[in-house]
Amino acid sequence: MVVRVGGPFGGGEWYAGEEKIVEKKETRYLGMKIVGGVQGGIRSLTGRVEMCHRVAGLVKFVAKRSGSRFLIGREGCKSGVVSRIMYGGGALVWKVEERNQLEKEQTAFGRWLWKAHPSVRNACIQAVSGWSTFSEREAKAKMGYVRKICVGGSMVAEVGRGVLLEMGLKSDW
Repeated sequence: MVVRVGGPFGGGEWYAGEEKIVEKKETRYLGMKIVGGVQGGIRSLTGRVEMCHRVAGLVKFVAKRSGSRFLIGREGCKSGVVSRIMYGGGALVWKVEERNQLEKEQTAFGRWLWKAHPSVRNACIQAVSGWSTFSEREAKAKMGYVRKICVGGSMVAEVGRGVLLEMGLKSDW
C-alpha cells in the first residue's frame, strides 16, 4: 500500500517485483492518520492526553474495588495507560505541551494512588512509584527504533534506513 503525500492522487502504478501495490487516499499507522494528495500530511488520530485520562479513569475504577489498590493501580497504569500512549512512540514526534500534560496526568494518578498530601513533591511520587517520565520513555523508544532500523535486515529496516538518510538533520528528533 502506498500513500503519496504532496502530489496528485492516482495515475501511477507501483510494483514490487511481480506484486502490484495499491495507492490509497489515506491510511492509519501507529495511531496517526496519513492523508495523501496535495493537501495531505500526517494528522493525529486521537489525542494521547484524552486517551490517558480515559484509561486512567478505568484503572482507578478497578483499583478502588480490588484488594490491593496500589498493586492493581500501579500495574494497571503501566500496562494499560502507558502502553497505549507509547504505541508508536519510537517513530512519532511528540509535542512538548502534549508530553508535559501527560506528565501531569501521571503525577495526578500517582498522588491518587498513594493518597499523597499536597505538600509531597512530585519527584517523591515518581520515585516511590518507580515510574519513568514520558521524556525518558520517548527517548528509550526512539533509541530502540533507530537501533532496529540501523541493525535490522528486513525490508522495513531497508526502507527505514533510506528515510533516516533522507531526513538527515531536518528531523525534530
